[in-house]
Amino acid sequence: ASMDLLDNPLDQQSPLQPPLPRNNKFQFKAPEMDDSSAAVEEILQTLRSKKSETSKSNVTARKTAPIVYKAGLQNMSAFVLDGMLVLAATLLCMIVVLSITKVDITASLFSSEPNAWLYAGTLALFGLVSFIYLVVHRIFLGATPGEWAYDQRIGYPDQLGTAGYAMAVIARAAIVVISGIILLPLVSIFMKRDLVGDLSQTQILERA
Repeated sequence: ASMDLLDNPLDQQSPLQPPLPRNNKFQFKAPEMDDSSAAVEEILQTLRSKKSETSKSNVTARKTAPIVYKAGLQNMSAFVLDGMLVLAATLLCMIVVLSITKVDITASLFSSEPNAWLYAGTLALFGLVSFIYLVVHRIFLGATPGEWAYDQRIGYPDQLGTAGYAMAVIARAAIVVISGIILLPLVSIFMKRDLVGDLSQTQILERA
């Protein structure tokens, strides 16, 4: 028997001889995308493209849509905001005047003999700043910062730059200042009617 094994060396496999090729049943293959997956991907791409086109069209429509205004009333919040800005501008102007004239306003206001001219000058300065504030903003912009913040304006945009509009704005500001600045606007708010607009032939407008 030992002689038969030596006579048939092919029956033994040498350790240096490479093994015969084997069929590997567990080889990994990359999954291929079937027809259904391709169809789903195509549908998703179509939906994305339609969504982008819709958003672009909405933005374009918003830019080209005209702004519509309707008759409105005096807004209390806009009135308070404008009043705060006017007061701040008046204080700034007063600081400049006092720094130039070197007047001690604290001692003058709280002295035993108050100076009537000082009170009159302070009120005149406040009225002048209010008049300039209302006229400049409305003539050149159509609205004060308070009115702009609450989507209001005086007159229509196509009236800007006309002499009639400028005169109406000046008349409206003059009526407000002469009446005490806060009297007629407050009465208009409580009566829900633009009394100053009726007197000056102007109209408060707000976005529809």
